[in-house]
Amino acid sequence: MEDFIAFEKHVDAFVEGLPIAKLSAPTLLHQFHQFIFSAIHMSGGDETKRVAGETIAYRMSYLLPWLAGRDWIQPASVPEMMAAFNEADPKRDQFRTLLKYSHFCEFVPAVHRGQYVVARSESGFSFKYRNEALEEAEAKDIIVSELAINFLLGEAFDFDDRLFAFVESNADIDPAQLVPIAIERAQRFARDLVEQPLITDGGIGEVFGFERETYKQLQASLFGLASVAGEIATMFCGLSLMQNNSELFDRSMSWSTILWQEPVWTQMLEAISGQGAEVIESFLNAFTYHFERPTKQRVGGEGYTPPFYKIGSSRLAFVDTMMVFCHERNAIQGFMRSQPSRFDELVSHDLEPTLISAFEEALQGSPDLRVFKNRKFKGGEFDLLIIDPVTQHIIICEAKAPMPPQGVRGTERLAGRIREGMKQLSSFIARPNEEKLRVLHEVTGLRFDNPTLDYAILGRACFGLLDVWTQKEITPITLPLMRLAIARLRERKTGIAANLTTVVNEICNEIFAEAKWFWRLEKIELCGSVIEIPLLAYERDVIEKWMRAAGGRLQT
Repeated sequence: MEDFIAFEKHVDAFVEGLPIAKLSAPTLLHQFHQFIFSAIHMSGGDETKRVAGETIAYRMSYLLPWLAGRDWIQPASVPEMMAAFNEADPKRDQFRTLLKYSHFCEFVPAVHRGQYVVARSESGFSFKYRNEALEEAEAKDIIVSELAINFLLGEAFDFDDRLFAFVESNADIDPAQLVPIAIERAQRFARDLVEQPLITDGGIGEVFGFERETYKQLQASLFGLASVAGEIATMFCGLSLMQNNSELFDRSMSWSTILWQEPVWTQMLEAISGQGAEVIESFLNAFTYHFERPTKQRVGGEGYTPPFYKIGSSRLAFVDTMMVFCHERNAIQGFMRSQPSRFDELVSHDLEPTLISAFEEALQGSPDLRVFKNRKFKGGEFDLLIIDPVTQHIIICEAKAPMPPQGVRGTERLAGRIREGMKQLSSFIARPNEEKLRVLHEVTGLRFDNPTLDYAILGRACFGLLDVWTQKEITPITLPLMRLAIARLRERKTGIAANLTTVVNEICNEIFAEAKWFWRLEKIELCGSVIEIPLLAYERDVIEKWMRAAGGRLQT
């Protein structure tokens, strides 16, 4: 491990010494997004390239501490940033090193926290999980977490002929011309975006300073604008390749990377959403990286790449990260960082009740069930009880809902809370049967003769604790798994309380089998050494199918 720590310092110093390290932060951010945009939108249907672009969008977040040390001067234009980068790194050799460094920065925290066994190899370093059981549990937790990703119902937007007419005219496009099309798309985002609330409406009011409906309207408006801008950028890029026209490519990048003065952002979102300037500024600030703020108050990091950057009188933004990262979770994280005391006082206590209510909502429409929430007894509390009084089947649930994790530290916090919930359930399981019956009668007022007891740990998206997947006594259930299982049970017309945990396990086994997951070794060459790190591979189309099935249940 000492060898690796010395190597880590050597890599940091090497990257700091690259000529491109002297470029401004906006210039470097744009270059990353130019790579992401090309991989996602100009890959000719190559799934591998698209996934690579999405992965880099995530990994950029791990470079924020390094980027914070660059100059944050306001650029004159996107083409100016492109020219500066081209001069410093014409062959993109340094940029390729920076891409590898972003991956390095992603997994190094996990190394320091003991997630991997570190071994010296002939060519560098190799990282492995401690055993196959941990490999399998980690894979399952990652795959289950993918089911909870936000997405848009239905098909992607078709290319709009009206936008192509703007592009083909070769005239400068006034952003105001795009408002009618952006409004149309915003209406669909407002209707069809699947995003599970994390906190109550009151909590949203504390985070943004306005109600949830306003947040949803502004989010949909921003997505409508980003969708239109991204489509224009793609059209310009396609034409530039067909005509070998660098001016058209500059126009393309000026729409994928948007550098607008504050009044332009405000005017555009006012026209699309109908909201006022003060509300719009509050919304944008929730997702904006302010380099002049203290480090602990800057948004982003550990998997969250901020979509906006405040630079002088302008706001720099990227269409792809707008679409991926402008969600409730990231706004809450920003509020937690900027106002930690207020978060603890007014928002943090919302997370668990909101999760429990979401599980309760999933059970609606089942008149045979009795559902009890937050029932305290001597020595403990039941977060959720799902009871069929006729068959006397009872599911005893413990729910833990810290902030949905991104990165190692967030996952560790989640694991700690899940571990706490598992201990609470195990403590009740260990009680004598007579005592269990007494407690259940005390908290529900119902009498039970010989009930069948099942136990579940409830999480929003994943668990972070690998032990959850290696034991059999307590069933791990996330919201998407709950919705999928209830839908299947209703189709079969079988009892929910009697069969829920069984069907959840059945669905999990199907998902894991269909995903065909495996760990492959990713090799990163940095500073003359090769680092081998396990990377999970699986059938993404399969997971998207299950994700959409679970998300569709949320909308209905």
